[in-house]
Amino acid sequence: MIKPNFYKQTDKRWQGYSWKGATVARNGCGPSSVANIVSVLPLLGHPKATPLSVFKYACKKGYIHPTCGTYYSGMTALLKDYGVKKVIHTSDMDVLKKHLEKGDMAVCLCGKSIFTSSGHYVVAYGLKGDTAYVSDSASDAKSRHYPKWKTLKNAILAHPSPQCWIIDNTAQYLGAYKVKFKARGGSGEMKTKTMYLDKAAKLPKCLFERPGFKFVGWSVGKSDYVNMKHFQIGKPKYKNRESVKNIAAPGKTVTLYACWKGYGAEAAALWARKIAANNDFTYGEDNHKNWHNHRDRAHQVGCYFCGTTINGPKKAKKGDKWEMTYCCNQLIFSALCHGANLFKKCKGGSTQISYWLNLKVKGAPLYRELGRNVKYSQLKPGDLLVKNGHHIKMYTGKVKGIHRVTHAAGEGWGKKSIRTDKVTGRIGSEYVALRYIGR
Repeated sequence: MIKPNFYKQTDKRWQGYSWKGATVARNGCGPSSVANIVSVLPLLGHPKATPLSVFKYACKKGYIHPTCGTYYSGMTALLKDYGVKKVIHTSDMDVLKKHLEKGDMAVCLCGKSIFTSSGHYVVAYGLKGDTAYVSDSASDAKSRHYPKWKTLKNAILAHPSPQCWIIDNTAQYLGAYKVKFKARGGSGEMKTKTMYLDKAAKLPKCLFERPGFKFVGWSVGKSDYVNMKHFQIGKPKYKNRESVKNIAAPGKTVTLYACWKGYGAEAAALWARKIAANNDFTYGEDNHKNWHNHRDRAHQVGCYFCGTTINGPKKAKKGDKWEMTYCCNQLIFSALCHGANLFKKCKGGSTQISYWLNLKVKGAPLYRELGRNVKYSQLKPGDLLVKNGHHIKMYTGKVKGIHRVTHAAGEGWGKKSIRTDKVTGRIGSEYVALRYIGR
């Protein structure tokens, strides 16, 4: 709710100012109401407006009758002269009610009522439930009076000619801008938030969800930033529920995109797919001879992101041709290490079923056996397909309706030898499916 100023037309600083017999104290309720509104809406550009300055202007323009106060046409002209683009002049109480409920302000002409013994302009600036919020410039006792909607409605209708001047979309003159939220790979909905110039407000709690990922903040604009070492998508500028101010220009809309950090199986599967889509990563041997000689094995060179080999840390030198190589077992373990953030260092992995079934984090197993007689439609991203002692693949979900597995294939020895392949049918007699049951 936007509150007006509470200037009094009876203020000693200007109450006695006279023009053709009219004074601010006796005839200035119209200009005082306008001053109370325009002085709190920055984009109108009149922060120093007072009942006296608006009264003088209205007199100069001929908007005031010497004994009766502000003309109806004068009130419309006065609001527009002070920058209000759209003024709704109406006597329809349903229209007034609708606008007050959404936060618009209105100048209302009341008849004999709690406000006045004759015609009188007041500012109505909100309606919540049955409570109407009203500012009356003529009386200290009534200036912050909050009557029932019925009371305000009857006061307006009590005038022989009920009149209301509604400032449509009042918030825009306060410097309002909108903040939209995008899930960036997540799911769920979040409402657009309206914020205001020079006023700090907390961003709402993130309501988006993304399996296998933790929300870590908001980025401004859709960034392509991806940190593959500690798998994170998007670079946060604002934290969850952070207090912000002026993050967009008045009248504009800024879009904030959710940033995610991997912590589970789906993140590991996405990490593996991204590696497979990068042709700079290749299988760990340059030819079949080196394979049999156990030379240049990927797990001996070390993981590209943390430098760990099967025997422990051994960071490859910069420029080493095997910096970006993986064997199938190391690729899958690296997906768990860097994609799901389960381990600080890669351990090399294995193609033995027992290795994965015995793999634990904080005493809890990461996998359980599903068996051989399993359909791909029964798998979830992050599940493993293990050919005991020979090969291992990670199920990485459906892409364009087709089931996919990501792995490092020894028969390639070069570009595209780490790849994501489409699969159909059952797992088969050679492979055993393992279900990810970690966090």
